[in-house]
Order: sequence, then structure tokens, then C-alpha cells
Amino acid sequence: CLIIDEADRILDPNFEEDMRKILSILPK
Repeated sequence: CLIIDEADRILDPNFEEDMRKILSILPK
């Protein structure tokens, strides 16, 4: 279920924007 849920989130454009924001905040 978790994998399917994550896949649905990844397919969501809003999720992609949120991920970019999170990745930009996290130290590389």
C-alpha cells in the first residue's frame, strides 16, 4: 500500500513541487 500511495503522490504535480521545496531546504 505504501508503495502505491507513494507512486500516486509522485504522479501528483503538487507533490513534485513540494518535493522540490523540501529538497531545496534539506542540506545536500
